[in-house]
Amino acid sequence: MKLRKGLLTAWIILQVFLLFLNIRVLIFISVNMEGLREINELGRWLFFWIVFSVIWVIGSLRIFKWYKLGKFHIEIIDKNIAGNNQMKKLPTLHLDRLLLRPFRLEDAKVVQQLAGDRYIAEMTLNIPHPYEDGVAEKWIETHNKNFNEDRLLELAIVHKEDNYFIGAISIGINKNYNHGELAYWVGKKYMNNGYCTEAAKGIVKYAFEEMKLNRIFSRHLGRNPASGKVMKKIGMQYEGLLRQHVIKWEQHEDLLYYGLLREEYFQTTSN
Repeated sequence: MKLRKGLLTAWIILQVFLLFLNIRVLIFISVNMEGLREINELGRWLFFWIVFSVIWVIGSLRIFKWYKLGKFHIEIIDKNIAGNNQMKKLPTLHLDRLLLRPFRLEDAKVVQQLAGDRYIAEMTLNIPHPYEDGVAEKWIETHNKNFNEDRLLELAIVHKEDNYFIGAISIGINKNYNHGELAYWVGKKYMNNGYCTEAAKGIVKYAFEEMKLNRIFSRHLGRNPASGKVMKKIGMQYEGLLRQHVIKWEQHEDLLYYGLLREEYFQTTSN
């Protein structure tokens, strides 16, 4: 905006200055017409008048053009800045019994309680144990940034009617390859209720239909076959076993992989 105002001010000043010179030349010629006997002298002053007029017109057009270009350039920058500053809002997904919603800082305490169970850490790859104070808060504070940088969609699994926290579910996003990794956990006391399956179906639907991903895959530790059953229930196909691929608590562990393609998902939903 400052640049645009500066150009406009320069344009006005130049117009006034050139107009002033033009008028002075015309006044001089008219006042001294009789004194300008020789044709060469009259021609010289007429030449000055024409030059000043041309400079005035060209200068006006030039400054006006700079102003317009400057205005256009600034408007583009303003739009880009506004677009970059517009944060994407994490979605809320309404399912039959569940609500998949963005985490809140007040969820941190129950996250620590449920994820702090040794069994949950034992059956997952990356949940720490013990689950220290402040870990949940720091994790929750990363969610908006992760989502806006197209890296990760993380949502809380909440009971729709009773509003109690059950667990977490996420889609790790790889924009280069247009695929995502499904991950989830639920508190031990909420297992065997079909919550994982319902939540997984909901977020996979969002990933294919809204995020337009081409493939969703997931993996689980060999010691956690229950997680594989969830993957099968939502239509994923077993794709292979990576033997002793990771280390969990100083032990080598197998990883089992499942995947679902976009075309397979839509074929299933259309039937």
